[in-house]
Amino acid sequence: MPRLEERSDGLYYVRHYYRQHATWQIDDNGVLFLRERGFCPGDMFPTKVFMELWTRGMVYTGTVPAQIGQWRPRALSRDDLALRERATALYTALFQHKTEDAYTFLLPRVRASKTLDQFKAQLSDRFAVLTSWLIRSADSLPCRCENTPEVTLSGFVIVDLEIQDESGAHHKLYAQQDLWLRWDGMWYLLEGCGPAKPPSLAADRVHF
Repeated sequence: MPRLEERSDGLYYVRHYYRQHATWQIDDNGVLFLRERGFCPGDMFPTKVFMELWTRGMVYTGTVPAQIGQWRPRALSRDDLALRERATALYTALFQHKTEDAYTFLLPRVRASKTLDQFKAQLSDRFAVLTSWLIRSADSLPCRCENTPEVTLSGFVIVDLEIQDESGAHHKLYAQQDLWLRWDGMWYLLEGCGPAKPPSLAADRVHF
């Protein structure tokens, strides 16, 4: 099966034997195309996805990609844009070490069971410093909870992170998934920086 690989210079390529070629260059749109489908560097992905990349000219050999087809990231809805803006504000606060501000992004029900000090301790257990971040996608879906009519939408944000641990070492975390809920018209974080789980208002913690 095809595999997305990252080079030492930060660029990407695909390993897959097709038409007497074992490695393929992939452009930025191709990398984003894969990320929006949940595939990260080191991941294998279905051959049919590779064929779609090839058909659209996003994987190629040589120096010039074939202009066979066009693909562009889908347009964001108003709800998606609002979610992306909230996620941007959250990661800006974390990057600027404004933990108190970041705490206010937690779902009200989560904050009711988690103090600011507990949030700080949990955050420090995950990483010492957030050194960079890049939001890859933000998607919202209708969400109806009989017991919680305040929640109208659920959302998923895919983000790449670079963190520094207590030893000073840097680590890249690709395609981390944040789960958000829109509560009374405002987006709040339910779970973050880990594999997203289905929306559950019984959750009382945030995974950073």
